[in-house]
Amino acid sequence: MNFRDYYYLGEVILGLRIEYRRINQELEALKEDVSVDVSRLSNFYFRIVELENKKAKLECFFREKAGLVSRFFKRFALELGVLFRSGKFSECLKNQYNSFEIHPSWFSFKIVNQESFDEKADKIMTSKFTRNMKMREKEIPNVDGTLDIEHSGIRFAKWDEDTEGLLFLDYQSHEDALFFGSFSEDLETDSLKSILMTPIRKNLLHPFHQELIEENTFDKDIVVDDGVSDTTFAKLDILEDEDKIVLKRSK
Repeated sequence: MNFRDYYYLGEVILGLRIEYRRINQELEALKEDVSVDVSRLSNFYFRIVELENKKAKLECFFREKAGLVSRFFKRFALELGVLFRSGKFSECLKNQYNSFEIHPSWFSFKIVNQESFDEKADKIMTSKFTRNMKMREKEIPNVDGTLDIEHSGIRFAKWDEDTEGLLFLDYQSHEDALFFGSFSEDLETDSLKSILMTPIRKNLLHPFHQELIEENTFDKDIVVDDGVSDTTFAKLDILEDEDKIVLKRSK
């Protein structure tokens, strides 16, 4: 049990990560009941999204196989240290018969096992995670930063006084990875360590978040690999062993 009245940001991310990974496994299982035209897609996955003041909904996000133009812009963005993303989505909504439909069907998405898909999707959309995992742009007291927790992941951003620029740390559940970036100068390992030690008062978080963090408190050190430098953007893999969690730059 954590008797402090705050968590460190690293504890928030790793404490909620277990539930993100669990729900992502359930989302991945939906693929078993769907047929898609894989000749036209590079990848696709299901995700939970929520528009402001509306109920959470299920989407299928996908990317087309990159042509010459897309590959050029992706390479150009990566050279600039910018995260390049392109894709489309189809909503998965219930029809009048209480069954899920995928619409619009950009790539001939078809639910081939309706009963199984409906059962899995209903379990996801009525879960405690889906009903409670949301928190928008909470300002952090005594820190020039904000924390955003939602179904797709966790994002923290702060103004860095040394570089007079914005730093961000973004956990994306589908990739189970951290994305660390700067809008000013190149990143430094110490900057990431500092962000992970940012205190987040417990009363800023929903009781559901607090419960998960308390349940998943680790007696492990968080180690930042020295490879996080000389760029304005880095994707970090989360590696665990018996006594520590290592954040290492993805290859």
